[in-house]
Amino acid sequence: RDVRRRKQTFISSMLPHVLAANEEILRDRSRILKLRLDLSKATKISESDLKWLAKIFDDYELTSMDFDQLLKRVDVIPPALAIAQAAKESGWGVSRFAQMGNALYGQWTWNPKDKGMVPLERPEGKKYRVRAFKNVLDASRSYAKNLNTSHAYEEFRNVRLSLRNSEKSISGHKLAETLINYSTSREIYVAAVQEIIIRNQLKSLNSAKLTDAKQHTPRQGLQKTELNMERLFSSKG
Repeated sequence: RDVRRRKQTFISSMLPHVLAANEEILRDRSRILKLRLDLSKATKISESDLKWLAKIFDDYELTSMDFDQLLKRVDVIPPALAIAQAAKESGWGVSRFAQMGNALYGQWTWNPKDKGMVPLERPEGKKYRVRAFKNVLDASRSYAKNLNTSHAYEEFRNVRLSLRNSEKSISGHKLAETLINYSTSREIYVAAVQEIIIRNQLKSLNSAKLTDAKQHTPRQGLQKTELNMERLFSSKG
């Protein structure tokens, strides 16, 4: 029931999953950069690399092999922003969606194939559900993919690219300004996310690594905090 402690628990339990999702993105980004260089030099690349490249263009919803557009999409989400949005959408982990479906980011789905939960106050006639996930890492992956592919977040990707090209830090507070389409509250939502980043000093998380202990692999670092959301946030205080 200690709000400060609950927030600290939420941040420390969410961070490894956000970092793990970002590490996967960075591995893909590194491989894309290498293959683009090989192709520019007319270096022969393997059939498996070609198949992987075709799949990642498809995964990121691009119909042409435009490497610039692909790299604009295959990029990290600032941990400060991811955790602030998860906190806002889930009430710091106490929402029904978070506890029963690992639905930290409030993503909607109309696809009957997706696992989802019906909001208790969903208007009559509406068919959307809140996407549910097997674990927090899958939720973090889906959230990142949403920001990296949806037309609604084109400005997000443009600003992130501008920051990267100017060798500035990819600021979660700055990028939050581009997310007016994430919520029907629009500017009010953006201001709330930015307030969470500032008030809880989340900016410092952007330099975090998955694990600093040399004796642990990144996966082991993740497993240490891969706990059930219902168990962590059963207090409704």
